Amino acid sequence: MVVLTVLLICLGLLSMMSSTFVADSECCDAGTRQESETCGNLDTTPKDDKTSHALMLYEPMPFLEPFHKESRSFMLSGHQIKIQQNWAELGVAAVVWDAAVVLSEYLEEEVTTGRLCLSGRKIIELGAGTGLVTMAVALLGGEVISTDRKAALGILQGNIEENFKGDLAHLKNLVTVSELNWGEKLEEISTRFDLILGADIVYVEQTFEKLLATIRHLSYLSTRVLLSCRIRYDRDVRFLDMLRGFYSVSRILRDEPRGIDIYEAIVER
Repeated sequence: MVVLTVLLICLGLLSMMSSTFVADSECCDAGTRQESETCGNLDTTPKDDKTSHALMLYEPMPFLEPFHKESRSFMLSGHQIKIQQNWAELGVAAVVWDAAVVLSEYLEEEVTTGRLCLSGRKIIELGAGTGLVTMAVALLGGEVISTDRKAALGILQGNIEENFKGDLAHLKNLVTVSELNWGEKLEEISTRFDLILGADIVYVEQTFEKLLATIRHLSYLSTRVLLSCRIRYDRDVRFLDMLRGFYSVSRILRDEPRGIDIYEAIVER
């Protein structure tokens, strides 16, 4: 009797795990993770658009606790930056992921040590989300176009305005918030960028072709692409392989505690 009871419990747990995995896979494969819908035309007029595609992957768990906070604070270039989050309504587009933190820290280190200069460069961030990397660039003297899909622009613009005020108000002039849907109406975008940034934008295979097409369209011979990634699945590696068809790709940083890699892609000549 005891053995039968234990067996039934195990079967029940396996069924629950299977359901969760299927739900997660369906959400990802459908491209409903918010950054995945950052799938090309630039519209520099911020729009406030609530989305019905908010994604709650799981019930609250301890490791998801930071995402459910209304706000989180970070130190960038000696300034405290407070990021508002909205997991409940916008899902993953409206929280700060470790990949964004690591990329922001990397840029600060590179600039302060003189290995990188952002001033006077044409810079774009893809899938900017809550705007942490964008603000890191502006604090380091770079002018940046901060892009995401329409539904995410409200929280992106709001975070920039909330942090770039008072003594930092002048930094708003360095940031342009724009709608960018990967792979769409690329012929309307004539600018080519010196630096293309992306943090945790590689995870939904259905967007890979559009993401690659967008990166290629925005590039020229001297473009440097920096992608901060958490490699979760084999398919994420496949995107890097796709990128290697057109760029020289190398891992330039590994943050072991946070499980984040930064990859650099340079146009093949």
